[in-house]
Amino acid sequence: MKRSIALLLIVGAILALNPNALLAENSMADNRLKIVGEIGMDFFSRYVGGTSGGIAYSKSVVQGNVKFTLEPLGLYFKSWGSGILVADGNRHGGNEIDPVIIGIARPIWVFKVDFGYAYYDLYPQFRGRGDLHGLFGTISYPNKFIEPYLTVECDIPTDKKTLQGGWYYRAGITKSFKLRENLSLTGDLSIGGNDGPFGYRPDFIAFARGGLSLCWSPWKNFSASPQVYYQKRLGHHPSEGGIARDAFWGGVSFNFKHELLSF
Repeated sequence: MKRSIALLLIVGAILALNPNALLAENSMADNRLKIVGEIGMDFFSRYVGGTSGGIAYSKSVVQGNVKFTLEPLGLYFKSWGSGILVADGNRHGGNEIDPVIIGIARPIWVFKVDFGYAYYDLYPQFRGRGDLHGLFGTISYPNKFIEPYLTVECDIPTDKKTLQGGWYYRAGITKSFKLRENLSLTGDLSIGGNDGPFGYRPDFIAFARGGLSLCWSPWKNFSASPQVYYQKRLGHHPSEGGIARDAFWGGVSFNFKHELLSF
């Protein structure tokens, strides 16, 4: 199963890089290539895995990223990090550095896709031992009603004896409502499952999650997004080896985007 998921992600990435696909919707009408830079900063009341549903840290964290995208191809390079805000003895579960995340995000036919690779540098700053190679992919179908999506990730350990890998998914629907010219509200409902990554027990349906977020863009290329989420465990209890827990958390995200170079 893990090999099948990894193969699926690789095939999706190859499809996204196919020249015919790149000439699909809105293709290269402007022949200029642009390098766009982004800086993001997030503050959350706890660190919950976006796809896995596991709670990496139960107290406040600050998370940030720097991203460079080659438009209109959608090729990007990104670095991401997380740090704890409240001292917790020798536990550092909220600390993480992901120095290399590369991928492609763009429309293909009637879908939006985002496929890529990430290196998760978890040790020594994270309380878990071992690092991971991650293959990830998201496909969604934008339309005027709701937007269904599927996210899948396959993590491959650098050392299986130190940290096990595995795969997990999250599938759901989103809907955005434009409240004002520079203000929108987005709702998100999803379920997630896994094959027992990192030594946890497998759960085909591990959790259900709902979320609301506001996106406010007071200036060009800048946005602020307060958000809140609730997650309900549906699989094995953590005392029985399950990865997901009941959780309620919120936070705010800031993003600044700027065109750095065109040619």
